[in-house]
Amino acid sequence: MEHLKLNAQMRDVRGKAVRHLRRDGFVPVIVYGGALEDAMSLQVNERELSRALNKVGASALIDIQVDGRIYPVLARSVQRHPMRHTLLHVDFLSVRLDRPIQANIPVVAVNESPLVERGEAILVTGTDTVSVEALPERLPPHIDADLSILTDLDVNILARDLILAEGVTLVTDPETVIFAVTPPALEVEEEPAEAAAEDAEDELEVELDEGIDSGDAAETDE
Repeated sequence: MEHLKLNAQMRDVRGKAVRHLRRDGFVPVIVYGGALEDAMSLQVNERELSRALNKVGASALIDIQVDGRIYPVLARSVQRHPMRHTLLHVDFLSVRLDRPIQANIPVVAVNESPLVERGEAILVTGTDTVSVEALPERLPPHIDADLSILTDLDVNILARDLILAEGVTLVTDPETVIFAVTPPALEVEEEPAEAAAEDAEDELEVELDEGIDSGDAAETDE
């Protein structure tokens, strides 16, 4: 299977000096694990890296090419600027294609719950990813969850209900709730709420009055 390719160069810049690297249009990255004895510090063109991550996500393999050698990797940690959302740093896990690995795969909702369509319930998401194990090239980009089976308030979509491709094994607890439906929130009438607020104010006034009276009594005793 052909993977997306990404060119990288060895990086000597460390610490605060990487700011200059980013100004020149490069992102510092680390490649670790797999057959590597030591982690590699690399730099990658920011535009090329951004396009690659947007295209393959976190569960598809990327071939990083460094000094004529190719390393199949998965993106494991992506750090972005909190305001500009530009790439700051990426950790890549080097993998061996002949050994299974675990990865978190996003769950994508497909179709619609009849209850939600009729306005009789609202959809609740328990988790948006599940952990699976498979050979690197068998990891799916996402896993579909069919919401059309949510026809009753007592029905949930659990991790064990997800349909996995051949060679993919679920690692997440099978009883983990992925999607559920609940009744719509009931509207609260204003009058009872106002009455409750008034009662709370009355109680507070009584407490304050009692506190003042106690303070006066203490002063008198002295």
